Amino acid sequence: MASRRNRLQASRRPTPIKPQDPRRPNRSRNKPSYTYLPLNPAQHEIRLLEIAPGRPGSRVCCRVFHASLSSEPPPEYDALSYMWSAPRPSYTITVNDGCAFSVGRNLRKALDDVRLPDVARVVWCDALCINQADDDEKGTQIQLMRRIYSDARVVRAWIDVNLGPLAGPFEDLAQLGERGGCMSLADVHDHEYWFPVADVFRHPYWRRIWIQQELILAREVAVHCRRQVLSGEELFEFQRQAFDSINSFKDLEHSNATSAILRYINTDTGNAGVALYGGGIKRARRLRQKASQRLRGAEGGTMDSVAAKNDLPVGAVGAVNGWLVQLFVQSRYLGVTHPHDRLYGLFGLAADYEEGEIEVDYSLSTMQVYASLFQHFIRKHDSLVFLCSGERDGVENSFVGVRVPSWLPTNGIKWTYAARGLSQACGTCTAEGAHINLQTGALHAQGILVDRVSLVEDATILQGLPIPSALAWVEKFCQELWSNIATGRPFYEREEVTDALFPWATKEFYRRFLHSTTGRPTADQRLKITKALQRAAELADDPGDFNLRRIICGGYTPSTILSQGERSQALQLNMGLAGRMLVGTEKGRIGSMLLPRLAVPGDEVWVLLGCPTPVVLRKRDGVQGRYVHVGFVIIPPLMNGEAVEELGMPHSDHAIVDVAID
Repeated sequence: MASRRNRLQASRRPTPIKPQDPRRPNRSRNKPSYTYLPLNPAQHEIRLLEIAPGRPGSRVCCRVFHASLSSEPPPEYDALSYMWSAPRPSYTITVNDGCAFSVGRNLRKALDDVRLPDVARVVWCDALCINQADDDEKGTQIQLMRRIYSDARVVRAWIDVNLGPLAGPFEDLAQLGERGGCMSLADVHDHEYWFPVADVFRHPYWRRIWIQQELILAREVAVHCRRQVLSGEELFEFQRQAFDSINSFKDLEHSNATSAILRYINTDTGNAGVALYGGGIKRARRLRQKASQRLRGAEGGTMDSVAAKNDLPVGAVGAVNGWLVQLFVQSRYLGVTHPHDRLYGLFGLAADYEEGEIEVDYSLSTMQVYASLFQHFIRKHDSLVFLCSGERDGVENSFVGVRVPSWLPTNGIKWTYAARGLSQACGTCTAEGAHINLQTGALHAQGILVDRVSLVEDATILQGLPIPSALAWVEKFCQELWSNIATGRPFYEREEVTDALFPWATKEFYRRFLHSTTGRPTADQRLKITKALQRAAELADDPGDFNLRRIICGGYTPSTILSQGERSQALQLNMGLAGRMLVGTEKGRIGSMLLPRLAVPGDEVWVLLGCPTPVVLRKRDGVQGRYVHVGFVIIPPLMNGEAVEELGMPHSDHAIVDVAID
């Protein structure tokens, strides 16, 4: 550990750097500006920057030269990772025998802090090593980012943070997570002890897409807090333990201690806890490696082949974690300077992306760039699974002032609902004929109009209603939907009704989150729990306070009224109602949608070829054949290819037609 610290350290107190005073003569005006020479893309050429040794605060002098990533032996260099600053004020550094080059404040300070006092240091940094005025070169170099950062000897992460004396918690960082479990964050009872380390993660540096790519790809990371240097691996272990508190239920005391640290990191920092792969750098590296292993040997790298090779349901999160489209929707809260970089900044991380598959073109509109990702997905997988998306939250920085097509998933893809073996509304039909018009953003697909929405109601109210009132609410909804049907028993006991109320999810989901070893309950099991809830409500001391929430939390309900197994099934029912609305159709079908995707009577229910669930589309006023995507819908009688099977049958009005979704 000591040798690593010695290799990473470059500690001297920083000398303040003053920007050029515009009222004073600028000696750099007499110097020629640096002129870039073209790179050779065929040789995977990059530029490297040799920083001359110097005193802290003195003029930064550099030499730029070309190197090939394909050469033998490969070039040795460090890569600089830093957050770009505002273009003003600017500072002049000297490049290649006296040429002037203007840089921003953060880059000037970073170069000053990472240079050595007595020998030159070779680094790669984007602002200097890429000709930022040449979009063609930027496109070529972005495709090489994976190699640039993964081949670097050390990635030097520069953060404008003043740490003060490196004592106490910084000394204990070396003990975190060492072999044998020497120490954990929770071993210190006063969680504020760790706040000086947590302050490093409060910096906005960590919430940038490019930064996360650079750190995830790195072999080794040295974190320069100005001129003080910390081990990246030690900091990432600290980050891992703080992130693990989110999903830790095994040791509640440990979870509470570490979650307090994560809350401190997130306070007033704009949700610093967000990250690709749903956790810190160490977790991201592990999941990315696993995603690459799953793709290896899977023919064509498609969803079907990856799932088959790894014995996973098609569409399971485990089968798509690390894929470009999944990283894209995960990155919605991360910062970018240019909205195009929300996609381009992920190329180096995506397990299913090969260099050059999507063109880097900053002259395109943001909508065209994002649409190109989903066009790539359609070509690769013949699937429209991305239409199974969550609610649109409208908070992504990348979408401010940008017209986004209604089909583009801005708040995640609901893979759980789309897993094959659970949902296959389109049967074996694929989206082979689907495409996106990159000029208009319209998604052109083929599908079957199967029904129209006639009735919608918010089902979340059922969670807090007394059980008798909740059942009466469901009964009233069904009576309105099936007003011409007479029945000898309550509607809420019918199979299609209980089918719509319980979660539509895989066996794995039921096992992990709903305490079920058998998966989704059968019709008989659903009827049994419905009747059990009725009986328990009659026996409860206070029927008016006997609702699903109280049952799940325990409350006063004795086991003689409702068994532990029945409580578990009540949890399943509660989960099926959370954040959902019930949907009735003109043909008497009943289903559910995620809120706040608000369908209205008259909206159309479609089965699109290549989409595993039915979707609700709304006609655009006055435009023939064009629609807006409202959301996906779970209608049990349509989830297993029934609409496709009806094609060509006598008396069937089903037909495959073209549809355009704006």
